[in-house]
Amino acid sequence: GRILGHERMLKGDLFPSGRDKSLGDQIDEAPNFRPSTSNGRVYGTGQPSVRGLKSVVGHLWKSNGGAAPVTWINMRQEPMVYINGKPFCVKDRDAPFQNLEQPGITASGVREREHLLKYEILAEASHFGGSILLHGERDVVPAGGDALRELAAWGEVYAYWEKVETVETVEEVFEQLDRELQVARQASHAASKAANQLLASAGARSSEASGKAVEFFRVPVPDEKSPDPEHYDALAEALFGKRDGGRAPDLQQGLVVFNCQLGRGRTTTGMSAACMLLACGPSTPLVEGDHSAERADTPPPLILGSLRRAFVGSGGDSPQTVAGTCPASPSPPTASSVDSMVAPLLAAMRGEGPSRAILVAGKKAADPPCPCPAQQFADGAIAGCARLQDIKAAVAVRADKAVSHAEAARAALLQSSAEEGPRDAKRQRVDITEMRKFLNKERGELEVGTQYLLRYASLVLLAECLLDRHDAGESREDPNERAVLGFSTWLKTHPNTFKILGCLNNLSLCPGS
Repeated sequence: GRILGHERMLKGDLFPSGRDKSLGDQIDEAPNFRPSTSNGRVYGTGQPSVRGLKSVVGHLWKSNGGAAPVTWINMRQEPMVYINGKPFCVKDRDAPFQNLEQPGITASGVREREHLLKYEILAEASHFGGSILLHGERDVVPAGGDALRELAAWGEVYAYWEKVETVETVEEVFEQLDRELQVARQASHAASKAANQLLASAGARSSEASGKAVEFFRVPVPDEKSPDPEHYDALAEALFGKRDGGRAPDLQQGLVVFNCQLGRGRTTTGMSAACMLLACGPSTPLVEGDHSAERADTPPPLILGSLRRAFVGSGGDSPQTVAGTCPASPSPPTASSVDSMVAPLLAAMRGEGPSRAILVAGKKAADPPCPCPAQQFADGAIAGCARLQDIKAAVAVRADKAVSHAEAARAALLQSSAEEGPRDAKRQRVDITEMRKFLNKERGELEVGTQYLLRYASLVLLAECLLDRHDAGESREDPNERAVLGFSTWLKTHPNTFKILGCLNNLSLCPGS
């Protein structure tokens, strides 16, 4: 098939090392579920099964005191499907622990591919007596040790045949869930009908909800990558855009849930962005479009100081941060010199990719002596969503590891050069192998760390955009235009990148700069 070809396989999203058992709320078949402490109505989770999905919504309704509408944002780019109520995604057979990348694909493109995948599975099952070959993963148990406990540690992949009872796309699962939840919600409302009628007769607002119980959105971001500006625009549309029938989203009672495969990187980034967006709200001129319907029920526009204090805490602002200024930023960082003995090999291993100098500079930029308002705003949102993944701290962790591996490679080379006397070919191969091992590790840390740096930078720039639009008080010319954040447009209209990136000590993320 076009999606499930001979070189592809279906691998389950639920596997032993995919759950962090240190998180407080443990929901069966919904790994890594947790709330944000920045905004109690924002949650994250790994890809749940159908049963896990229902448990999540049930938990949300119970903990929030009623059948609140749920906006569910799936940030996966890789095609996936539900087989017998369990989530599976397509993998390359040669790379079972990596997700497929589909550069530039849209939400509608993912939807089309998943519908095609569904029919390819049904067609293949019909050739094998109604069964399909699936793949799972089990813990690797070292000799005399316990099972691996590191999150997302590679386990042992195994194949098995399963009788196909149901095959559903993720959108079909949510459509069915919404129908079931609306029936349950209507039954709950019927029990309180008399109370609602009493409220209505007194001129009060009825508590009866309308519209969908759970609404599904897809914002496809590549795995382990930073969202593009257009992805943030799509998040704002999902949060603030008009629903079917032109109704406004319920921003007072509504809940927001993000998920990716593990519920770690993409989910945490989405949660952090949503906390900032919701803190500002549609009542402030941060998104285009008409939101007059919900303005009566949303708080008044928040001033810059209260936006910061919502996340920074009650410790008080310094005079510099109140004024919105920071000490003068140093010049943009330049690549540090590399020891001449390892420079050629480092260049060969890195090619045109991310440099250690940029990542180390990014570590320093993420923790300046006096962060500017946008950085404070973003840092607070990130900290509130960091129970599973701390985006800011990851920059420093990866930078330190990259430096450590580079120093180990240099030490190995220096030791080899210091040895006297002739060396045979075998010893030379051992030296080169040892050096390459550390350099490969460094390169891996650089690639991952640069993506964390890009995520962090994009969130700081998003915060700058929100605060800038709040201060500017932009008006909306077209009252019928749907809600669009316009982050990508804002970036294009701010060519002074050094000023925008001043929050990061003028760190440039552009290749070759």
